[in-house]
Amino acid sequence: MLLCSLRFEYQTARKIDYSPHSTPSTMKVQCWAKVIMNQTIEKKHHDRPESRPLTGVDFAEESLRLAAEQLAADFGLGLVGENSSNFAAVLRLTQKHLELQIVRGDSTSRPLLIDFTGGAFRYRTLHGGAQMILKALGIKKSYRPTVIDVTGGMGRDSFLIASSGCRVSLYERNPVVAALLQDGLARAAAHPDTGETAKRIQLVFGDAVTALEEMARAGERTDIVYLDPMFPKRSKAAKVKKDLQTLQFLVGQNDDTEELFQRAMEVASRRVVVKRPRKAASITDLQPSHKIEGKTTRFDVYMIT
Repeated sequence: MLLCSLRFEYQTARKIDYSPHSTPSTMKVQCWAKVIMNQTIEKKHHDRPESRPLTGVDFAEESLRLAAEQLAADFGLGLVGENSSNFAAVLRLTQKHLELQIVRGDSTSRPLLIDFTGGAFRYRTLHGGAQMILKALGIKKSYRPTVIDVTGGMGRDSFLIASSGCRVSLYERNPVVAALLQDGLARAAAHPDTGETAKRIQLVFGDAVTALEEMARAGERTDIVYLDPMFPKRSKAAKVKKDLQTLQFLVGQNDDTEELFQRAMEVASRRVVVKRPRKAASITDLQPSHKIEGKTTRFDVYMIT
């Protein structure tokens, strides 16, 4: 078990100008949200080398050193230096993006990065591939609620929600995942097809349980709270997709999902929506108001009355 007390005064949701002659070390940054978090985070790591630092930051070439040092400082990570084998995982900064690799002895995993601008996900975003999640959230042309996504992960659901015109606050407490999200959102903000969607997302690096508790004490509300526990308990036959196995190694299972749901019910004014594998048990004994089911996924909807 790793206990770490973190104090962050961090400017998130960065819009980065990737001009043809700019590099991550000289790029222009415009920040439009400032988040201050002061908390203690408890994390359990399973099947990881406890004798070496969990994650370090590396850079592809010397010109990126200063940017890598700033990234490491922002997220409380170390620099890799000459021996990457001292780290269980490496965040590697290149001229184009930030990528994550798991280090296993003399080999490394396939690089993982968060990209909202290409491939099947971009097609899904541009061609209305979010019908189920939008139906679960009750989003219509005449209704664009404010949404808090308390389980950031790869950020795909938040991006789909934002593509409908909603403003989304995206919480992620794991520093590695938060760094990847920041990079993915920055590149999306600079892309002509995804820029407007990315600008509707506010990335918050911090613990959502703490944030929701503070909202409840202050009497603050949001229309919808959305939960997607990234790695729920599964049967042996149900395997995690390959592109998520690297993240699962880092973050493990969600141990506070039920507490997160309880806090969500306190601050949501319209509904709480929980994404689950279709055959998985509910995260709470409270029966949902209704369910939206697909082939592999379902959304449990809890209306606030």
